[in-house]
Amino acid sequence: MVRNVNNTEKIFAQRMEKHQDELRWLYMELYGNDAMYAELCEQMHDYYLKRSTELKKRDIKKEKNPDWFKEKEMLGMMLYIDNFAGNLKGVEKKLAYLKECNVSSSYAFSGYSERKIRRWICRGRFSESKTRSRYNERSCQIDRKMS
Repeated sequence: MVRNVNNTEKIFAQRMEKHQDELRWLYMELYGNDAMYAELCEQMHDYYLKRSTELKKRDIKKEKNPDWFKEKEMLGMMLYIDNFAGNLKGVEKKLAYLKECNVSSSYAFSGYSERKIRRWICRGRFSESKTRSRYNERSCQIDRKMS
């Protein structure tokens, strides 16, 4: 088990080393706050250590093919729930249509009211959603049906 943790640490360190300069430059251009950048790096480290083995394997696969997101199998879409289907149940009813259009990932927005401003992600076969909002619980159900 210790070997696995050390390997995980090594992979994270290699990735940070590779992308650190660009990430820091972009972050500082936006926020200009060293303390917040350090906190972000700590959070990324912690999240990576907690990431599932399955997702870490997927990361390695994607790293070997850096243009994976340009492949024809990857089709993302943004939609407003109320305009597309009325509500999440309506989106669920339109899943066959989304599959027919080869949509693998969608970013859905609810309406503009304060309660509806929550965004949820109806993710395709290649990701997972774990937050606990009512919308995300429903999107996880939709996600399983799309897979």
